[in-house]
Amino acid sequence: MADVDRLNRDKQRAARRRDAAASHIEAIYSLGLTASKDSSCVPKFLLAAEDLQSYWSKFTLENDSLLEAMIELGTESEFSNNVELEVHSTFLNAKALVIQLKSSSDSHISVSEASNSDKLDVAVIDDNAGMIVNPTAQVGPVIASTESSGSNVQLPKIPLPTFDGRLQSWPDFRDRFSILVGQRSHLSNIEKFYYLLGCLQAGPTDVVKGITVSETTYDLAWSALVKRYDKPRQLATNLVNEMLNATSSHQESPTVLINFLNIFCENIALLRSLNVADIGSFLLFAISVRCLPSTTRRLFEQGNTVDFPTVDSLLCFVKDRVEVLENSGSAPTHFPAKPPTKSIISLPKSANPKSQIAKAFGGHQSSPVALVTNRQSDDPLRCWLCHSPHSVESCSGFKDLSIDDRYALVSKHRLCMICFDNSHWANKCKSSCSICHGRHHHLLHRDNSHARTPSSKGSIASPDDTQC
Repeated sequence: MADVDRLNRDKQRAARRRDAAASHIEAIYSLGLTASKDSSCVPKFLLAAEDLQSYWSKFTLENDSLLEAMIELGTESEFSNNVELEVHSTFLNAKALVIQLKSSSDSHISVSEASNSDKLDVAVIDDNAGMIVNPTAQVGPVIASTESSGSNVQLPKIPLPTFDGRLQSWPDFRDRFSILVGQRSHLSNIEKFYYLLGCLQAGPTDVVKGITVSETTYDLAWSALVKRYDKPRQLATNLVNEMLNATSSHQESPTVLINFLNIFCENIALLRSLNVADIGSFLLFAISVRCLPSTTRRLFEQGNTVDFPTVDSLLCFVKDRVEVLENSGSAPTHFPAKPPTKSIISLPKSANPKSQIAKAFGGHQSSPVALVTNRQSDDPLRCWLCHSPHSVESCSGFKDLSIDDRYALVSKHRLCMICFDNSHWANKCKSSCSICHGRHHHLLHRDNSHARTPSSKGSIASPDDTQC
């Protein structure tokens, strides 16, 4: 208990000291804004700005102490990085004002000495920074678009892009961030790192969250993002698949056509920006590779050395695989489709077969009925639902169906309602439900169903117990 109280006191103490340092930085920045409009406040601001670095160091120290105390208390989820980002932005803005006002002051002194006239309110170009330095301009937390001429007109600020982790969004974010931030020589690597963190959303943030913010780690963080998301081949495949899987519409309307344009125009533009050497052959490759087994695709990718393979390289690989499998003695596994064949159901021997037929179909003899079943193939382990090499009762897709849908499938293929065989009727089946011992399969069992047993060995089942 004493340790908890001590940690709480440490937490409160660190929070108060951190907030005090942040308040000093904010006050200096506010004084700088006043000095940019009132030249008489410039000396006072420049003197106060000498303590900026000291207050920032105190802020980071107390911020780290606060985080450590919260970790010890198990409340680190309440810690927010936004406070540090906001204070650091204010700190950078204040330093930028220092540079602006110093440059403006030096420029006015030079003009006064040269012409012995009043000071001119002009905008001074800072060649080293590559931007206009204007004492009346206010520095914001985003990159500002500036003129390279002597005009004092400020263009609208350019917002920094954000990145959500989708491969389709990476090329645009990479190019825009590199131009707006990465290639700015007057920005330090720490500043670039903070700008980068502010642009990343939840997924990409996890890529760089283990990298400490410092002057030497910005390039490491950027390289980690490039390695994770700069995948032109995977991006091209995703674009093709998205177009192939686009929903087809049967009714024309402006909304449908606009949605069509949004999907295909964007994806085609991105695909062209990847500079695929033979885009037609790659499209054929992306379509055809979808039809191959996963094992074949993995083997192809292991030997592939180009970013955008062609369909010819895929066909050559498949031909080589066929030769390898044939030479190694691998027997081809296939299930040739056979037309349904008819098999006659054998009825019990009696003096009058027609009477047996009449009983099996409710006593109606108005029209002749062919007692046949459809055989799917000679393979008993051929699933009637997904056509895979397993029985229908072991098919996961069949088990996911409702009981009514299972009945419909069994009736459609004229299977035995008790064992799902297609070679006999239910009245000839010797199986029963493993749950209620009724005359149905356990996968067709309902909670309110009742077991039904034949009155004698040779009795004919009711129509509900026979095949449909």
